[in-house]
Amino acid sequence: MLQIKVYDDSNWNKKMIQIKPKKSNITLSIPAFMVFLLAPGLANCATIAVDATDGLNHADNNCSITEAIIAANTNTAVDQCLAGDDANGSDTILLTTDVQLDVLHDFDGFGRTGTPAITTSIILDGNGHTVERNQSFSCTNNMDNNDNEFRILRVGEPAGNLDLRNIILKNGCADGTNTDPNIGGGVLNFRAILNISDSI
Repeated sequence: MLQIKVYDDSNWNKKMIQIKPKKSNITLSIPAFMVFLLAPGLANCATIAVDATDGLNHADNNCSITEAIIAANTNTAVDQCLAGDDANGSDTILLTTDVQLDVLHDFDGFGRTGTPAITTSIILDGNGHTVERNQSFSCTNNMDNNDNEFRILRVGEPAGNLDLRNIILKNGCADGTNTDPNIGGGVLNFRAILNISDSI
């Protein structure tokens, strides 16, 4: 059995971990952050880098935001997107470019959305980039069924958990129909979890 003691060492000017086996004269001092390297079974979640400027889901040797969300939701590699691995927390989708959405992806009881519903725990880090519906598309709130009118993102119940960071969402349109909601032009969150920071 190990005894672990945390103390401050002025020579290191940082916290140290002292690991001393019982009935032993051996003492090992290491920086506190390295204790994580000793923890068994501690796996990293996936970071999925988006490098496609469109939102399409097709084999083109790129990773689009649509493909990245599918990969994170399903823990399966899609095109050039790494498979998600959220067993110990949230996968991160990291934008490396601005994205323009030209076609809707979902049209269901929640209206039209340009990307797949987020149904797992995901951090979407825009890295300062923009995700926008094509600027040439109009948005008229007239309950008309127009495929060019769609929101940007949706967080789906019951397990959707989106942490939205450092991103700009533009030109989303939530023109619904008589049966679909016309709310949430940027993000629709319905009975799920949404956190937003440093984003517009």
